[in-house]
Amino acid sequence: MKILIFSQYFWPENFRINDIATFFSSKGNQVTVITGYPNYPNGKIFENFNKDKKKYLKYKKINIIRVPIIPRGTTRIQLFFNYISFIISGIFYAIFFKHKKYDKILFYGTSPITSAIPALILSKIKKIPICLWLLDYWPYTLKDLGIIKSRYLFAVSKFFTFLIYKSFDLILCQSKGFENHLSKKITTKISHLYSWPEKVFLEDTKRNKLQKYKKNFKVLFAGNIGKAQNLENLFKTIYLLKKNEHIKFFFIGDGSEKKKYEFFVKKKI
Repeated sequence: MKILIFSQYFWPENFRINDIATFFSSKGNQVTVITGYPNYPNGKIFENFNKDKKKYLKYKKINIIRVPIIPRGTTRIQLFFNYISFIISGIFYAIFFKHKKYDKILFYGTSPITSAIPALILSKIKKIPICLWLLDYWPYTLKDLGIIKSRYLFAVSKFFTFLIYKSFDLILCQSKGFENHLSKKITTKISHLYSWPEKVFLEDTKRNKLQKYKKNFKVLFAGNIGKAQNLENLFKTIYLLKKNEHIKFFFIGDGSEKKKYEFFVKKKI
């Protein structure tokens, strides 16, 4: 089977879509990924990529097509143009470039869901079934982050977002909560695909670095350290508990907010 994956993020950026693409390829499928220039999470195009772009057009047996984008930077306005640039480049590629005949399209649904537009256009033009793996549930993510405060703007955003959801042939949700809520809103076929643990968690527990804290009460956060995770209150709690040496907090992951919280720890704790 020939599978096309649309994702704004891909190797050498560290996202689960890398594992999905590798899994498809290992089963004998011909996998192609359309993605942008690697710049997550620091907001700058990777230096090694700039030195040799051709080196990043292949990942194992996976072919990679990279469309130009504006780096995400460190501000909201830069991030906005980063999102827009991927959509515009993706649409241009979908409409004007010659394409192989693909059997399936998978869109990796991180924020923003509007990045799916190029993939949907290509799906409609070439009549290829398309699947969404939904990780960020728009527009509710925007509301939770405080980006959308007006109920009228939320209603408009919700209308257009659900038009996008309805355009997919299949939606895989990362959580059962997403699946239950979305299935009440649209008639599209919906199921779920949970994320999986890293191999490091399956290794011999004797080598686990947390073993020396076995007498402590441990709180572990593992995952993306970004705005959507809203970790600010958690770090305020850590600050309030800093004199209690019995409680230990551990963070495993990376993201756009990691440096911010590292600075907070150095300064406050």
